[in-house]
This record gives sequence, structure tokens and C-alpha cells, in this order.
Amino acid sequence: MDIDVYYLVMRPSRYGRTRRVPRERRSTSVPEPRHGEPAHFIVCGASQLARLVARSLTDTGASVILLTPASGSESDSDSDISSGVEVVVSDELDERAFRTAGLLRACGVALLHDEDMTNVQAALCVQEVAPASRLVLSMSDLTLARTLGLRMTQVEAFSATAIAVPAFVAAALGTESPSYFRYRGRTLFVTRRSEVPASNVVCGVADVRDPQRHRLLPPVERDADVVLAEAVGGEPGTERAARRIRRPPSRSVAAARMLRTLTGRKINLAAAGAVALTALLGVLLARTQPDRTAWQAIYLTVITTVTGGELDASSAPNVQIMQVALTLTGLALIPLITAAIVQHRRHPSPTRRVHHVVIVGVGELGSQVLRRLRDMRVHVLAVDRNAEALGVLSAPDTQIPAITADATRKSVLQSASVHQCHALLALTGCERTNVHVSMLGRAMRSDLPVVLRIIDGHITTRARRSFDVGTALGVPQLAAPSFTASLLGLTVVATIPIGSLVLLAVEYVVRRGIFPDAETIAGLTRMGIRVLGVATSLYDEFIWSPGPQRELTDGCRILAVGIPGDLFAVLRAEGQQT
Repeated sequence: MDIDVYYLVMRPSRYGRTRRVPRERRSTSVPEPRHGEPAHFIVCGASQLARLVARSLTDTGASVILLTPASGSESDSDSDISSGVEVVVSDELDERAFRTAGLLRACGVALLHDEDMTNVQAALCVQEVAPASRLVLSMSDLTLARTLGLRMTQVEAFSATAIAVPAFVAAALGTESPSYFRYRGRTLFVTRRSEVPASNVVCGVADVRDPQRHRLLPPVERDADVVLAEAVGGEPGTERAARRIRRPPSRSVAAARMLRTLTGRKINLAAAGAVALTALLGVLLARTQPDRTAWQAIYLTVITTVTGGELDASSAPNVQIMQVALTLTGLALIPLITAAIVQHRRHPSPTRRVHHVVIVGVGELGSQVLRRLRDMRVHVLAVDRNAEALGVLSAPDTQIPAITADATRKSVLQSASVHQCHALLALTGCERTNVHVSMLGRAMRSDLPVVLRIIDGHITTRARRSFDVGTALGVPQLAAPSFTASLLGLTVVATIPIGSLVLLAVEYVVRRGIFPDAETIAGLTRMGIRVLGVATSLYDEFIWSPGPQRELTDGCRILAVGIPGDLFAVLRAEGQQT
């Protein structure tokens, strides 16, 4: 694989501020590629997301420059970089670096560094040089992303983690992704065909009956058992799945769970033993005085245990012995009960949980998955070795039990009751750790549903050759299509994860004459794109589920669902004919 690498020695501007560009040197319009020339894009970042976006852009026939710092130029994941990508190494995202990368002729710039403020500073620099450039940013802070969208033109900001969360939640619940979006007055969501009336189905999206091979947008629409439907009441599949998990246990299960809670710690066992001894001595003491009622016997036992009772030297020796034993038991019982209550409040026992979801790694991704499951009222338990992790810090406020320990130790997973949980999610930032945790979980229970987060996928691929490590999902793989589509000028309405695959719902403006075989909706369907609705212009009435023979006039807007590769292929063909 041949990759051209250019090294630039950059001198940072004074005080780290972006140099101001003279007005006459600024570009005020988005450049259009010349006839026969490929569109040009700049992708900034050293993450796998940046490499995947760059590769997707080159697959459309575009010219791409990957602007990356020196620390990320020698990544071991170079297989994710297409041979058509030029890599420019620069530690500073300033005017000189962008001009070297061809900013003035770029149709779009993607800023995909891990730090939000690095992307914001680079965006300000780009808009200084080329105010009309199309910018796509990766942002973790959604509030900051919304602020940028309001203050800056031609800017789209996405959170890769937020895009990927629904896929992880769906995998944890064992159902379809909880994807919702609203468009032109209708709310659409993903569900099983069997769970909604046929009149509510808008489009079939996937055939997932074979768990080993999901088919997206099958040629025969009725073969799809996962559909996009209009929300007109009823309960989505994810809510039903969550309700099954949080179903209250039977009385026998609840009683057994309470017994395990009482006997789960040594201090609880000692307190239970002291209570049992007190009850036994109370019964024996009551038998020595048959003239007393049951209530009087209980009253005498409690008072004797707590205060020692009244001294009576004339009573029988056996009565005196039992009173002394009750008094001594009371001296131990009160501190034991107090200590058990305090320990339970400070460290709630996770062993009492059954059919819960265990999340190992509650950083940015894990904490969002945790909050989504908690909002569905699913019982969740968090495990993280870092006491400063987002999910661990918020655990006291959300009343979610958390274990601060290394989950690669079997004893930690046992304390989290992994053998009784509904699903195990390994979402740490280390793929080796995630594979290790998933293998331990499967060793404890062979049929345990496991979802692990992959980083580059190399370790997981090797592990799968010998072990069943569960469902593997990656944040960059799920989010990259949305960033690529936005760079190419598509309006991304929604991202629809289907397992580890992704569909995009996009708004597209038709250019008549570009596709001789796709001047009707049936033509686009043959190209693998499903048209959900069409409007002749932005303000005209939107027609849902139009007929296959409806003509697509120049400038009409369509809402379409497609596999990212098919959507990008349409844009590639358009670019070759313009």
C-alpha cells in the first residue's frame, strides 16, 4: 500500500492564537470541482474515525488529504487508510497547514480530533480563511456543539458517541435499535414488522432472521422483518424488552434474594444469628411462665434483651440463666444491627440483583449507555477500575450501584452477579480488556449475552477464531457514515444502526438528467435506495410513500434510506457527470 506522506515543520503563532487573514485573501464561496476533476476534502485527526471517514471519501472518487499530528502518523491501523489518501503531518492546525492541504479548493473539511476545543479552534481558523467552507466537527459536548451550530454557518457538529449509543443499548436489550426521528410532522421509529399494524409500516429496512448474516434493505420489501414505522401509539420494541427485564420477581424469588442479602456478609450473618438466639431464649423464657399471654412474653423478652430486665433474686435458677443470656445477647445484638444497616447503606450488595445489565467501563460511552438504560428503568450495575470515571462519580446521585475494581478479575465479575445478569457490556477504552472481560463472562455462563466495544477490531478478529466473544460494536464504525454523508452535502436526518451495520436516513435534492435510469422512484430503488417521501420543493406538500412510477423532477426533495455505500455511489456518479 503506497501512502504519500508530507512532513511540515510548523512554528506556532505567538500566544497560540490564529493569525488573521487579510480580507482579500479569503474565499467567500464553496469551491466547485472543475469538470472531470474529483472533489477535494480535508480530514483532520489521528483517530480511527478520521481514517474511516477519509477512506469512505476516497471510495466516492474524491481527493482526500488526511491532516494528522506527528504522534498519530505512524499508527498501527494504517490498514484503515485507503491508498488514495495523502497524509500531511502537522502538529499545528493553522492557516499554513490548511493552505498546504488545499483549503481554498476544498469542498469540505472534517475536524475529528478527540479534544473539542482543538476542533473549535481549527474551525475558527478555517472560517477565517474560507468562510463558506463546509465544516463537519466531532464534538463530545453537545451543548457546545449546538452553540457552534447557531453561531457559525456551514457547520455541522456530531457526537460520535451519541450516534453509537442506540446500537449498544439495542444489543444489551437483545432487540432492534431504539432509533427515532421526526420529519415533516411524523415520528418514525425502528421496530419489528410483527409488532406494528401493516398500515403503520413505512419501509422495510432489514432481514435479521439469520443472526449470522443481517441483510439490509432486501430487494423484496416484505422479506424485511425489521421495519421503519410511524409512531401512532403503542409501545416500541425496546420498551417491551426493557419491561421484560425489569419485571418484578415472584415472591419466592424475592424471599430468596432477601435471605441472600442477609447472609451475604459476615456482619449480616452475625446479626441474624443474634436475632435467632434472642428469639429462642424468649420462647424458653415464656415457657417458664405459662400464665403470661403471648404479647406479655414478647414484651418481657424485648425489655430483658434491651435493658436487662428487673432483678429478682427469688426467681428460679433456669429463669435467671435465661435472663442473663438474653442480656448478654442484647449487648451484641444492638451494635451488630447498627453496623449491618450502616454497611448496607454505604455499600449496597450487588449480589441481590438478578436479570440486570452489567456495564464494565463507564467512561463517556459507558455512562451514556448507563443513563439510557436507567431511563428505561432497567436495573444496571457499573464496574470500573477508575474511581473518577463519569459513571462512578454519578452513581451516588443516580442510586446506581457501582464497583470500583478491575473487571478482568473473576472475583469482581462474581460480585457483580454476572452469572445471573441479563447482559454483560464491556465498554472500556482498551480492546484487550474488553475481550478479556467477555471471555471471563462466557466462561462463567456459556449462554451469557455479551456486547464488547472494539477499537480497531484486530484483537477481536483474532479472538473470534477460537472463542465466541459476543457482539462486537465500534463507535467509529457506527459514526463514520454520518460524518461522511454530511461532508458530501447530504442532510443526515437519522442514523439507523442494525446490529454492527448502519443505514442512513437523508434528505437529498434531485438533479434531473444525472441518472438516466433513475428518473423515477423505481429507478432509485433499483440502485438500492428506498424513497420514503418526496416534495417538489422545500415548502410544497410532502407526499409519503409515493408510487414507484412517480417522476423525480429537477430540484425536488426526497427523504431516502440507504446503505451508506449506495448513497455515496449515487453522489460519485453525479460528480462524474457534472
